[in-house]
Amino acid sequence: MENLKLTVLEDFDQFINLKDEWNKTLVNSKDNNVFSTWEWLYCWWKHFGKNRQLKILLATENDSILGIAPLMISRYSFLKFGNFSKLEFIGTPEADYNNFIFTKKERECLRLFLDYAINECDEWDCLELREIPMQSISTNLLEPLNTKDFGGTPVAKTTVNVCPYITLPSDMETFLRTLDGGTRYNLRRYSKKLSSNYNVAVATQKDFETLEKAMAAFYRLHQKRWEAEGRSGVFSKEVYRSFNNEVAQHFDKKGWLDLIFLTANREPVAAMYTFDYQNKKYAYLSGFDPQFSRYSVGNILILHVVERSIQKGLKECDLMRGDEPYKWLWTTNARTNIQVQVIRKGIYARMYGWVTRNKSVLSLTRKLGLSLSPN
Repeated sequence: MENLKLTVLEDFDQFINLKDEWNKTLVNSKDNNVFSTWEWLYCWWKHFGKNRQLKILLATENDSILGIAPLMISRYSFLKFGNFSKLEFIGTPEADYNNFIFTKKERECLRLFLDYAINECDEWDCLELREIPMQSISTNLLEPLNTKDFGGTPVAKTTVNVCPYITLPSDMETFLRTLDGGTRYNLRRYSKKLSSNYNVAVATQKDFETLEKAMAAFYRLHQKRWEAEGRSGVFSKEVYRSFNNEVAQHFDKKGWLDLIFLTANREPVAAMYTFDYQNKKYAYLSGFDPQFSRYSVGNILILHVVERSIQKGLKECDLMRGDEPYKWLWTTNARTNIQVQVIRKGIYARMYGWVTRNKSVLSLTRKLGLSLSPN
């Protein structure tokens, strides 16, 4: 590691100025995904970074970036009265995937980052790295590490989420043959039923007067879905709408945004907020009008999303984290995300660590409204 140099960025302007170099490094990295792009992380920090502290670590050699640790320190209250600080990935918990960014000398870069976090950064009580894809180089490097590697502090590695995905063939007929007969029959039946009663079409954000109006239509459908189940929905909060509006603007300019609607008589009845990045479709969020649930409009839209992805030549449609039953109609393939947790100090951090490692206790605290909340 004698040739590697560590730089710690704590100022937002420093991060802003790193835009071009960040994405250049990411494109050449071993684990390139849309949630590690400068655009996603910039928007996230702008809207959620208040009361948090940037801790972006750069590993450089001869002024060339070989590794990036996009970290931050967040302060949380636990059980509504205890406070502790956490070192975690920027974008947590909105990002479905988190990662270190490495181009070369991955093991040496990670060692440099961990040495700093353990021996030089005394500001955190808990290190928690969530949603790292199991197949990533980051997981391969973290898996063999043990208590000794974290300065004598116990380390817990757990699986946190399942992420179903569809491997896309070159044509739609081949894809349809991968579905079971019952699913194919139901898709045909619901599509025919909907088309017999409505003029059905597929639209994107390009078919709206403005991107803002397209996003507003998506928010309405997302909210309708959750409100029908007696839940508020994430977009009931203005900060989430503002954040995603800005993400959509940046991604639309880059050609990454694909906001897809199923319309009935020109009215949106289902929507999927997706990103096209590096030959992959990220199906991030969706929504539908419950009044059209008898037509299974959500699944009809997924069928169109898959067809659209194949026409674009994409290789994969990622249904993202979560094992909701509808996802298994489309695929049997899934990846998993892991979490690495180290509790260093503080009674509330230790209590949090104990609770999160005991699923029954964690479920109870959430039902009682005693779960973690940012300060």
